Amino acid sequence: MAPPPKAQLTPDEFLLRNLVARKSIITYRSLSRDLEIHVNDAKTALAEFHTKHQDEKIFATYMVCGFTKQGEETMDVDDEDSEPVRNLEAILTAEKDLDQTKARLEKVTSVWMYCLSPSQLRDPGVMSETVDHVRQIDGSKDFEFAQSLGSSKEP
Repeated sequence: MAPPPKAQLTPDEFLLRNLVARKSIITYRSLSRDLEIHVNDAKTALAEFHTKHQDEKIFATYMVCGFTKQGEETMDVDDEDSEPVRNLEAILTAEKDLDQTKARLEKVTSVWMYCLSPSQLRDPGVMSETVDHVRQIDGSKDFEFAQSLGSSKEP
């Protein structure tokens, strides 16, 4: 008997099959495209799976967005008389560094689980394969498909 198509798998089944068994990195975007679910549902599914499988060797990477603290070297000033411009940063960080990353920011605007992986990610470049996978799926579908999953990409 052939396995069911990906779209018929639950997020937990898909993650067990691909993250645990095949040792693949799964981002919220790749999960969204593979299961044809909205990106926010994919973020929730990653977080729920991670909570259920805390005892297993599964590593979370988070996206933290926020404004830099005043006085940081990253502050830009247009001219001498103007106020400093606060920079908005988007930072990928390992779960073990999440609190430290958030503390670096003056104001955290959002935090979400970006991906799950079978080992600790040391180089974000290893996620390029998932980006290529998402682009391939998006390229084979129409704009309405991408839009229904939460993509803001214009046709």
